Amino acid sequence: MSDGLSPSNVDFTASLLKVADWLELLYQLKEQGKLEKTQYYLIPLLEIYLFTILSQVEVLTYDKAARLAKSQWEVNMCYCFCEIVFGEGVTYFFGFDKNGQNKHFKTKELNSYLTTKKLGNEIIAACNSFFEKCKNSNLFLDLKRDKNISKHFDLDYTNVIDHYVKANSDVNRARANLYFKWLTELNNLIEQFSTDNPIVIYADSRLSFVKKEIKGVIIPQFQDYDVILKKIEMGEKQLIADYALFKNHSERINYLCCNDLRYDYSAVVLFKQCKTATELFKSCCHIQFVELSICYAIKAYAECTDNMEKQINLYRILLAYYEGFKKLYGFNDRKENTLLYSLKQFVAPLSDEALQKKYTDIDTELHKQIGKAKRYESTRNIITHNKDDNKDCILEKFYSLVKINPTELLCDAGQLLGITRPLMELTDALAQRYLPEYWKP
Repeated sequence: MSDGLSPSNVDFTASLLKVADWLELLYQLKEQGKLEKTQYYLIPLLEIYLFTILSQVEVLTYDKAARLAKSQWEVNMCYCFCEIVFGEGVTYFFGFDKNGQNKHFKTKELNSYLTTKKLGNEIIAACNSFFEKCKNSNLFLDLKRDKNISKHFDLDYTNVIDHYVKANSDVNRARANLYFKWLTELNNLIEQFSTDNPIVIYADSRLSFVKKEIKGVIIPQFQDYDVILKKIEMGEKQLIADYALFKNHSERINYLCCNDLRYDYSAVVLFKQCKTATELFKSCCHIQFVELSICYAIKAYAECTDNMEKQINLYRILLAYYEGFKKLYGFNDRKENTLLYSLKQFVAPLSDEALQKKYTDIDTELHKQIGKAKRYESTRNIITHNKDDNKDCILEKFYSLVKINPTELLCDAGQLLGITRPLMELTDALAQRYLPEYWKP
């Protein structure tokens, strides 16, 4: 990805704070009926402006993490987060609906305002040009599935790992280059527009307006690279090995099904063994993927120095932690699609008190964390989606990013990481009980 992007000398943080201050003031003035109608166009224009700057920083942050990556697996994870930025950004700007139809979501708001302004037509033309590129290019029309797997993982971990392996592709490099080029072009046009059409906002001194700051710190417990890097090294080795076994057993199941050997007793036994092995390997891949997702994000957070980059990498940790917890344990009583529930079917039939206790201890520990993980839901949704239905949330997204508390988040993520090893040990123990001839501890 870095072959097509080069960070500029622009002070993105200063620009973000300036535009955010303008937008907050405009929102307050409009709400109180004190914004002149001739200035209404400033709201969608500055929303787009904030969006382009923020999206640029997001792409550059993940690009930087990719350039500092120590393995191809880590690079691919950066592309997974880029897919989220591309997909949600295009949806925010053009309003792809549930049927995949394009709607000029943001451009429509500008058409009636900018055509009489200097550079206004150029801004609209730039928006329309990229809209046409998206509409006519599979680069973005085919992004929906990739974005969803990158964001939510998937109940079928075959899809997750397969997607993860393929994430670093020519397609994603092309997406990154086109997306960033378009953002830069539009951003430059709006900057020039604001120079040629000076933005003057008359504020009421009674308005409640507080300037925002961006502060990022490295928490001591994650300054030790050896801890995180060791987890990454072990996790990558295990994921590669278990994924190979997982694919092997999946292929054997497909072979047995395709050749209809259900009346061959030995084939039936083999089929059951392969299916059990596949489920257990899937669990292993699941746990390792969650662990690696969090560890890669923590590594990226620790390695960057810019405060805004830190906050964006905190979002990476938050998303990996939230989605990881959701797939491991869930937030409600419907846990049929969670990993711990799937392991229960293997634990329940065994009269092994040690295994029963290990399962119960893990269940108890994860249950304690429900409230902590759940509290990130709103922040996760706002930062990820940029909007709520047709309501623009780009300012709220920026403030949500700025407000992520590194102390709390890294502590919570660390607690989940503390459970991934016991989960792996439980899965190993179950595999040795059910498949001693297949599983080598």
